[in-house]
Amino acid sequence: MAGWSTSSMPSCRCQAPWAPGVPTGAPACAVALWRVDEGSLAFSSLPSVGGLLAAFLGVERATQVGNGLRAFADHKPQPPFHYLQFLAVSPGHQGNGLGRALVAHGQQRAAAAGVGVYLESTNPRNLPFYGSCGFQRLGEFELLPDGPPAFRLWWQP
Repeated sequence: MAGWSTSSMPSCRCQAPWAPGVPTGAPACAVALWRVDEGSLAFSSLPSVGGLLAAFLGVERATQVGNGLRAFADHKPQPPFHYLQFLAVSPGHQGNGLGRALVAHGQQRAAAAGVGVYLESTNPRNLPFYGSCGFQRLGEFELLPDGPPAFRLWWQP
């Protein structure tokens, strides 16, 4: 069964709208969103990503954005792996080990499942951080037509 996992660090100033185990509205200053299985997710009653993009951006721009986002799917390794989709730390709390703790938590879960961790980053300033967490670069690809490069990273337990 496919699923999502979130982790957050409490006791900071920004508000977390939702995270398992953290009450709605509880303070949080760091969050990670993980895809923890290779199976498909059943969201038949929810709007599609493409439909939401078209509603907010218009059909033409949604098509351009969708084509750019397709590059992420085209460059993912073959499952199984845990996917770090999103990692954020409030700027006032960066440099205190919160992001590292969230990444380590996900790495421990992946190791317990016997799988690696995959992520992409479009910010080259993030590469030293992920390297210090044990990630290796798999390569990069361009987000066309006018997007930044995306760096592919892998961690193996």
